[in-house]
Amino acid sequence: MWRRLNEVHKRYLVIPDTTNKLNAVLAKVDYHLSKKFSLGVSYLYEKLEIVDWALDNVNLYNSAGGTLGGVNNNGVMGNILLGAGNPSYDVSVYMLTAKMKF
Repeated sequence: MWRRLNEVHKRYLVIPDTTNKLNAVLAKVDYHLSKKFSLGVSYLYEKLEIVDWALDNVNLYNSAGGTLGGVNNNGVMGNILLGAGNPSYDVSVYMLTAKMKF
């Protein structure tokens, strides 16, 4: 019986792995001008890498019209259609802050 199950298993395609990798760095400095007031500066770097064989060459259309990649969908909403890659991103954010305690 085990031999027969093994032969059946060999007929099916092995599905590749799907990986999601998120890297983030946050650096923050606050300078206190007084006990109640401070100024700060921050930097955030974030990188998301998605490797998903099921989404290779797929356009993800949103319900408001258009795609996540910015191409107009001509009224086709809520569908997955061919033509785009994964929604991976690489972003940097700079922030200035002013804090006051009451």
